[in-house]
Amino acid sequence: MIVNFKFVRLFGFLVVIATLIGCASDKKPVWIRFAEKQPNKWGHYSGYVEARWENDGRSMTLLSELRYTDPQGVVWIAPAGSQVDGASIPRSLWSLMGGPFEGKYRNASVLHDVAYEQRNRPWEVCDRMFYNAMRCSGVSAVEAGTMYYA
Repeated sequence: MIVNFKFVRLFGFLVVIATLIGCASDKKPVWIRFAEKQPNKWGHYSGYVEARWENDGRSMTLLSELRYTDPQGVVWIAPAGSQVDGASIPRSLWSLMGGPFEGKYRNASVLHDVAYEQRNRPWEVCDRMFYNAMRCSGVSAVEAGTMYYA
């Protein structure tokens, strides 16, 4: 059997080059890409609600900042020191869906209260953020829609 050593060396060289190119790729391996959490189509939160109840028994003051980035990339901020009273959830719905500071929609309720208090965006935009933030928190489409139209 005659072996062409030039061919074997060339083939080995090509295998080494292909391996090095694959290792140097910017693309993450497929198992890592699937393991990473995909972005939520409803946006995402930064921070969490940390608050102190006020003596009136109805409102609370935020002790830390809560941020929400909506699907369009707009950042909504509820700064530390903001006072919220849960007015985002109509009292008539409390018996059906729970109070404004409980359940999956709590973060959305806090952001909505602060957005209305700041009055620097139209109410329609604030209400759309409220819906998206509720969906981001895992509130069902029916429940979020009910609160959005209330």
